Amino acid sequence: MEATGLVEKIQELTDLELAVASNVFGLSHAVVHCNKSTTLEDFSTGILVDGRPGGIDHEDSGKDLELDHGSSRRSRSTSPVKYNSGREDRGIANIVIISGLPMASEQTQIQALENDHIFISHYHDPEDGFANLEEGSEWIEDDRASLSSVVHRKVVPDALFANQPAFFLQEEVRSLTDLSQTVTVSAEVKAYLQNLITFLRMHRAVGGGISPRATQHFDLLVRCLAPLHGLEFVTPSLVSLATRKIYAHRITMTSAENERSMQYGSDLAAVSSILDGLRPEDVIDDVLQQVEAPL
Repeated sequence: MEATGLVEKIQELTDLELAVASNVFGLSHAVVHCNKSTTLEDFSTGILVDGRPGGIDHEDSGKDLELDHGSSRRSRSTSPVKYNSGREDRGIANIVIISGLPMASEQTQIQALENDHIFISHYHDPEDGFANLEEGSEWIEDDRASLSSVVHRKVVPDALFANQPAFFLQEEVRSLTDLSQTVTVSAEVKAYLQNLITFLRMHRAVGGGISPRATQHFDLLVRCLAPLHGLEFVTPSLVSLATRKIYAHRITMTSAENERSMQYGSDLAAVSSILDGLRPEDVIDDVLQQVEAPL
């Protein structure tokens, strides 16, 4: 298929369709509704699906989780969740949709967000509406009832999509992959990308998360976004978009006590006031404003 035709197909999709629909890219997905009773075992079991995850093979296949990152970032844990289902035919879904994560235990939140293998994250605000759902549908009713249970499986049976081919065929996805490898990234845009990484790493509110793997994913995403927008080159606006998608779930916020200016005698109360309420999204906005984009 011509690149123009692929772009037209992509532009027909809503944000939610791009993010989660199993019959769009043929990717596996799992839905997890969290509440205060959700345990690590509940969570780790909830993100598993039968069979090998679908989609295009790459080094992190089955690990690219899409998370609701509305909860606050906390210190990192040293004991990752073990996703051992006891069955060899089960694996982590390509896409995981999570609701109510702020209601889950702190340990569950940490483990959900502490994963440098997560490629990109997307947060959908309920106030933006759900384009493909109508009031009173099973999906909405199930979501309203989610407070009374720990993990809900997909409401819509896979059988409904059993005879429907993926909206994007594998050869079309491969075509987009090939196009991403031929995208041009100018020296000015490369410098812009590197400056954003440096400013994020040095931001006073950042405690960590600007990792080498994140940098690799950042570079990959900016190249993939170009053909999705019908472009043969990377623009600064695509770099800005990729920054939000790559780092929103990775950045860990520092505590006032560990903020670097404290080493030079800053007042703890003043530093606490500056950092109070800051979120990773705020840090990204701040850095995007500070770093001048190339013309």
